[in-house]
Amino acid sequence: MRALTATGSLRLPVAAFRGVLLLTCAALAVLPDGLDREAVGRVVVLAVIAVVATLASGRASSAVPVGIIEATVAGAFIAGTGGGSSPLLPYLLAPGLALGVAGGFRAPLLGAGAAAVSAVAVRVTAGGAEPAASFVVVVGQWVALSAGVGVLAAGALRQSAASAPEGDRYAEAHALLQQLRAVSARLPGGLDAPAAASALLDRCAQLAPSTRSAVLVQRGGGEQLVPLAVLGTRRVPWRAPLSSPGPLREAWDGDRPLVDVRRPDRAGRRKGSALAVVPLRNEEGPFGLVVLEALDPAAFPAERIDAVVEAVQEDALRLETALLFEEVRSSVTLEERDRLARQMHDGMAQDIAYLGYQLDALRSQAAGNPELADGLAEVRGRLTSLISDIRLSITDLRTSVDTERGLGSALSSYVRAITAGRDVRVHLSLQESAFRLPGECEVALFRVVQAVASDMRKGRRTGQLWVTLSTDPPSASLQVEHDGAVEPSSLDLREHAAAVERLGGTLSLGRGPSGGPRVVVELGGDDGAGQRPAGR
Repeated sequence: MRALTATGSLRLPVAAFRGVLLLTCAALAVLPDGLDREAVGRVVVLAVIAVVATLASGRASSAVPVGIIEATVAGAFIAGTGGGSSPLLPYLLAPGLALGVAGGFRAPLLGAGAAAVSAVAVRVTAGGAEPAASFVVVVGQWVALSAGVGVLAAGALRQSAASAPEGDRYAEAHALLQQLRAVSARLPGGLDAPAAASALLDRCAQLAPSTRSAVLVQRGGGEQLVPLAVLGTRRVPWRAPLSSPGPLREAWDGDRPLVDVRRPDRAGRRKGSALAVVPLRNEEGPFGLVVLEALDPAAFPAERIDAVVEAVQEDALRLETALLFEEVRSSVTLEERDRLARQMHDGMAQDIAYLGYQLDALRSQAAGNPELADGLAEVRGRLTSLISDIRLSITDLRTSVDTERGLGSALSSYVRAITAGRDVRVHLSLQESAFRLPGECEVALFRVVQAVASDMRKGRRTGQLWVTLSTDPPSASLQVEHDGAVEPSSLDLREHAAAVERLGGTLSLGRGPSGGPRVVVELGGDDGAGQRPAGR
């Protein structure tokens, strides 16, 4: 992000450098031996290319290709206007500097290579009076100088980013967040990824009606896709494209739209259907899929698919932006929780543990006073319990779901941590799909387990804990129960119930078969008609 900002701030100096070199080339084409009309004409062409390159410098994806084209044209023009004596030689420095600023160390080397190849090609094709050795030496020196200028610029930018004061980085982050707030306020759907995905499915349904559909995206480069929005089904009925073969896998690997048609068999046991898969892609490749399925084999003719592809391409940037915002927000939350956990561990927990050692010393000194020793022992017991609660609170802060660790893995490690050193039998049952739940759903379910586990630690005679999780995205079911001697009404889950309701689910609290509190959470997908499995 900092490199992108630095590139934008250097846009004007690079444009000025191009202008100075153009004026230098124009002066060299006029002053030494009179007006060289051919060289002046090519200076004008280079000026037009310089304007285009300056306009394209706002994005690295376009700045690098345009810069390489600029270097190629400059090399060809130099070979056609005298080679080693060409007045256009100084202009080779312009694409070198621009490529170093926009593309790092590799781009100016590619630009220099393109300039050298084009110059040699024009020289071989058109010939020239200048000796070949002189041409190679002079043009080669300028090409090497161009590459050197670009590499130095790239190195200076990297060094500047690495040595920037922390205050400058915070100022830059503050400015970017202010821009993000202003831009997001003007967006029709904000930066809500599920809302953007639902809007895309609604648009696709108008262009190509389907029985069931879904938007599946990849979170943080993980190996599982997440259904951001699903219509017409309570579960994702297709095979996971990153792990199982099928039309979804073929569309993902090929990075192209695909329509899979299945005709009904003669016996009537298999109904006909059509499946359309359109990749959501960015500059690096696919990051998600839009899947449409209809019971009519002729539901997706070419014109409808073309319209869907166009809609997906238009909405891909909006959806990816929302996903990036969600990833940044999740990362900030995890970092803040980890920071609080470190502060608690290094501060309060260490101080209280030191007080415990002092109490132990006092107890040894009070061995001759039974009443004082008993009082100190009681205080020591309460302090030990407090230290245990603080350590478990630190575990609560440090343990969570993220893009790399799913809900099942997080629950397993958390349950092991909170029951370590305690006489508690854990019954953990996990049944997870090849797809992952959306991040908000995973966090909400994990927080419910944390709340019940915290209540278990406070209860008396708690000997067993039951956690049963079943996920079939976008649906999920969670049951958490313990046999502690506490009333279910003492468990305050209003905040968690509100979070579950916002996600379209329900949370119920009651007494389980063990006599302790039992919490049941149900998250359900759309209640559409297409419930039969797809088999593909």
